[in-house]
Amino acid sequence: MAEDLKQTTARGFFWAALGGGAQQVVTLLIGIALARLLSISDYGMVGMLTVFSLLAGNLQESGFTATLAVRREARREDYSAVFWFSILTSCTLYALLFVGAPYIAAYNNTPALTLYARVIFLGFVVSSFGTASTAMLFRQLQVRQRTTSQVSASLLSGVVGLSMACCGMGCWSLVGMDLCYKLTYTSLVNYYAHWHPDLMSPRQVWDRIRPLLPQSINILATNILTTLSGQLIQGLLGHRYPLQSVGHYAQAQKWQTLGQQLLSGMVGSVAQPVLGRVNDDRDRQQRVLLTLLRFTAFMSFPAMLGLAYVSPELIPLLIGAKWAPCVPLLQMLCIAGSTVPLSQTLANLVIAQHRSGVFLLVSSMLLAMQLAAYVLLSSYGIQLLVLVLASITLMGLPLWALVVRALCGISLRGVLRSVLPYALAAFVGIALSQWLGCESMWLRIPVVACAYVGLLALFRDRTLREAWEFACTKINTTTK
Repeated sequence: MAEDLKQTTARGFFWAALGGGAQQVVTLLIGIALARLLSISDYGMVGMLTVFSLLAGNLQESGFTATLAVRREARREDYSAVFWFSILTSCTLYALLFVGAPYIAAYNNTPALTLYARVIFLGFVVSSFGTASTAMLFRQLQVRQRTTSQVSASLLSGVVGLSMACCGMGCWSLVGMDLCYKLTYTSLVNYYAHWHPDLMSPRQVWDRIRPLLPQSINILATNILTTLSGQLIQGLLGHRYPLQSVGHYAQAQKWQTLGQQLLSGMVGSVAQPVLGRVNDDRDRQQRVLLTLLRFTAFMSFPAMLGLAYVSPELIPLLIGAKWAPCVPLLQMLCIAGSTVPLSQTLANLVIAQHRSGVFLLVSSMLLAMQLAAYVLLSSYGIQLLVLVLASITLMGLPLWALVVRALCGISLRGVLRSVLPYALAAFVGIALSQWLGCESMWLRIPVVACAYVGLLALFRDRTLREAWEFACTKINTTTK
């Protein structure tokens, strides 16, 4: 049974890495092309609406995906009830945001924002039709099907966005790309789930939804807080800073998110269901969690710190010199973002143990600190504000570690001992590159990568060995 779980987890990581990597490459190439075709103001315009779209998406999903993933049993009627409840919620939210769009535009001193908002908010209504199917694939660890849906949606929406941008449609190309992605992804997950909802009366829906609410409400509130902590500042910047500054921050956030989402998606695809399956065995759950942490750190630190290191050359090369002012913001966000997948892994354990109230409390504390920083520091310039926000993000890792210590007995020292060697190896690789005087980005990247892998091999790192053995096994299986 333990070996089956290990193989299932490994397969989940493999497909999440393969699909997530493909999706990020597609997103990267499309993002480069769009950044060259569109203006900074176009990105700033859509950036002001991102937080509202994400919040509405959280409300539409209502935390049911995670709730169903960790339940001992999820029946067909539960998924049907979630389907109808999600649609009703999204339609209600869209009506409210449709009415509120002029007020959002007035707050940001951008009257044209009203029409953009009313169109782009249709996206979460479309997504509501796939909530139950996504939850089903997530619970069953159907990672290949989910990643295939994501990559296909990214490709098709990218073609649509680029076509609209080439036709001179400005930020409408970003709006069209977003809607196309959600429509395609929703259609595909419904196809892969091989499932259709049962007709239910409002009473039947409520009877099935009610037992899920205690857990889902806390998860919903936490998801909202997580979204706010990542996007609220971007939504507020339009009130304090010029549209150009908002655009630079939005671009920096986008590039940092590219790397972070790949890592978080890999771990998130398997961590919650796997930790839920070993919830009755504390020792085994500790071993699983530490393994997930080591693997996450193994991938996260070199990727995010490496992106921060090469960004002064990478950003002007790929998207043009006009975006150079976003580089310092990107570097700060990347350094802080290297710990976010680790914090999310620890948070997954909290959800798996049905302690969603604790999950909500910790997320509330982090958001409160970010809002306090915005209120106190926004008048001192955007760079200082982002620096403090990044520092608060870094604080999330030890804070979540302390929570996990109380729940499953793994100490903060144990968490740090598992992840810090990978951060140290990444920093040593960067320092070696600087010491050797590598001036070109194309030389620095292989030097840092070789130094990182070499150091881990020298100290016989277990995660490196297991990753190598799994890769060899997969290659041998494919070639037979």
